[in-house]
Amino acid sequence: MSNILLNRRSFVAASGAAVALGASGLRLPAFAQSLAPTPSMRGGSNNYLPGAAIVERIGGGGFWMSGTVRRAGDGAPLAGQRIQIWAHTTEGHERDPHSHGATLTDKDGRFRLEMPQIVPAFGQAHGHLAYDSGAFETVFLRPLMSSAKDTSLGTLRPQARLNDFMPRRMRRVRAGLIWAAVVTAVAVPIGAAALSPLLAWRDSIYIVACIAGVAGLVLMLFQPLLIGGYLPGYSPYRARRVHRWIGTLLFAAVIIHVAGLWITSPPDVIDALLFTSPTPFSAWGVVAMWAIFAVTIMVAFRKWLGLRPRTWRKAHTLLAATIVASTVIHSLLIEGTMEIVSKVALCALVVLATVKVIADKRVWQSKSRPRDI
Repeated sequence: MSNILLNRRSFVAASGAAVALGASGLRLPAFAQSLAPTPSMRGGSNNYLPGAAIVERIGGGGFWMSGTVRRAGDGAPLAGQRIQIWAHTTEGHERDPHSHGATLTDKDGRFRLEMPQIVPAFGQAHGHLAYDSGAFETVFLRPLMSSAKDTSLGTLRPQARLNDFMPRRMRRVRAGLIWAAVVTAVAVPIGAAALSPLLAWRDSIYIVACIAGVAGLVLMLFQPLLIGGYLPGYSPYRARRVHRWIGTLLFAAVIIHVAGLWITSPPDVIDALLFTSPTPFSAWGVVAMWAIFAVTIMVAFRKWLGLRPRTWRKAHTLLAATIVASTVIHSLLIEGTMEIVSKVALCALVVLATVKVIADKRVWQSKSRPRDI
């Protein structure tokens, strides 16, 4: 039986957040409402390196650290939370930077990161975990291994989802249906816009500008789906990287859209930028454009700005909500190349996905203070 006895046996809570290391012999509590925050473990913060990079794997791998992050009180899983992991391994001391790495929890609050085999240090084989996402107070853990021969610490089996019990074929079918729905939601609006009769008398530059605008709306659908962990086949690490690349593509789509409209009719673009355009949709498009530029600047100069993680999350979420709301209003008011039914459906999906990921991540929840168990 594992030696990970974390007070509540199943959960380690940090000022409103709880880390559930489902080690062998540990069970979920019958009532999540009783989940209370637990202080950091002694020695848990030893050799902690703030800001360790988010990685797919630490070193050569071969050993797995896993667990679940839950909120104290109601036990709700926390998605997108940062977990740093480090230990004394076959490839280096726990103080070495290359022995450190971080990962993000998925939509069910689960995390799993591969690292080199842990070996005893100071007479004990143990790992280190730090919940340092910034949304809650930081907590440090130092779970012990029952044997230095173990190849995992914190198995996820007690935390298994219904999907984990599905046959592999059923999981593939489920993933295929999700992707089919996403592809349909994306392909139909683009196809309808490309075949619009309103493009028959337009030059190529205007057509490219229109398609770039449609592509921008389509890309917005992927952003919350990726960061929320709703797309099958993407780990939190890969989803975050693709999220950044799509953000870059979205910025490029806006540049192409505005540049094409400028070449077509500079006076109309100037009126829109000065908020003097007679068309009501123009102002909303300009607001979305500046919000996208603001997010791009924040990402490009994030280290230089020195924003705290919680401040970053709030600012990014506020700008993302502004982008989605302004873009959707802008799109719905335009009588252009997009077919009305597919346009409304796509806008609705973008709004719903954005609202869901904001609700799931609980960005606006105030930071809890530690309380005694």
